[in-house]
Amino acid sequence: MSYAELCTTSNFSFLTGASHPEELVTRAAKLGLPAIAITDHNSLAGVVRGWSALQELKRIGTPDLPKLITGCRLVLQDSDAHWLALPTDRPAYARLSRLLTLGKRRAEKGQCHLYMDDLLEGGEGLTLIGLPQAQSSQRGADEMLQQARRLTRRFPGNTFLGAAPR
Repeated sequence: MSYAELCTTSNFSFLTGASHPEELVTRAAKLGLPAIAITDHNSLAGVVRGWSALQELKRIGTPDLPKLITGCRLVLQDSDAHWLALPTDRPAYARLSRLLTLGKRRAEKGQCHLYMDDLLEGGEGLTLIGLPQAQSSQRGADEMLQQARRLTRRFPGNTFLGAAPR
């Protein structure tokens, strides 16, 4: 069974990710990963730099390059969970871009204010993966499950819960 990293945060997620997108893509290629998703916090910026790095690796003839999966990690104002949003096609990418623009217009420069209702409205065509956060209380975990149910009803077959070993 092969493994693809779907939750990679680059240095475009300030104070969270440390590696440049180019480094992440290059490392994924060296490890032989079939795919990597760069999912920065409320941003698609890392994906653009990762794509450029892949083009350079292709140009120099690097074999077996990983597929770059476009996406971002949505950090909502009214959710203890983070939601990976992976567009399945160009229209979904456009909707995700509009969603991010909406959140950035609501907030101070460098921030993004999105809510669960925004995701329910603009999430068609996105694969959504809920990521519980370590600081979540039992109330936060219950809230996440309720949100996951709402998203599953709205987008059947495209909503999942993620897990990571500690």
